[in-house]
Amino acid sequence: MGFILLTASLSWALSIYPILEYRRSAAHRLSLLHHAHRSERIGVSSIPEQETEQLVIALATDITKIRNDLVQFSITYYFHEIDPQSAFPGALPLAIDIANRANRSESGAPVRVAGIVLQGAIHDLLALLGAWFLDMQNETDDARLMHGFAEDHFRRELHSA
Repeated sequence: MGFILLTASLSWALSIYPILEYRRSAAHRLSLLHHAHRSERIGVSSIPEQETEQLVIALATDITKIRNDLVQFSITYYFHEIDPQSAFPGALPLAIDIANRANRSESGAPVRVAGIVLQGAIHDLLALLGAWFLDMQNETDDARLMHGFAEDHFRRELHSA
C-alpha cells in the first residue's frame, strides 16, 4: 500500500509541474515584452503587422492553455510564484494592454482580430477565476477581476503605460 501511495504522489507531482512551468513561461514572456516596451519603447505597434498578428495569437494561445489547464488541475491556482518575472497574476494585465494596442483602429484587420481573440481569451480566464476562486462570480469588469487575482496572489499588477 505504501508503494502505491508513493507512486500516486509522484505521478501527481509530475503531472502538475508542466502546467506550472507553462504558466511561469507565459508570464516571463509577458514580462520580457514589458521590458522591451519600457526600456526601448518597442511594442506591438512597432513591429510589422504579420509579426504582430503572430505574437498576439501566440499570447491568446498561452492564455487559453492556462485557462484549460486550470479547469483540469484547479489545484494549480494555489501555487504562488516567488520570482516576480514569472508571476502570472502580476503579468496578466500586460496581456490586456497588448490586446488593447492590437485592437486600435489604425491596426490592420488581422491584427485587430488577433487582439479581439486575445481579449476574449483573457475575459474567459478571468470569468473562470472570478467564479471558481475569487468569489466574484457575477463580476463582469475584467479590470476588477484582474486586480482581485493579483491581490489574491500578493502581486502588484504590471501595466505598459
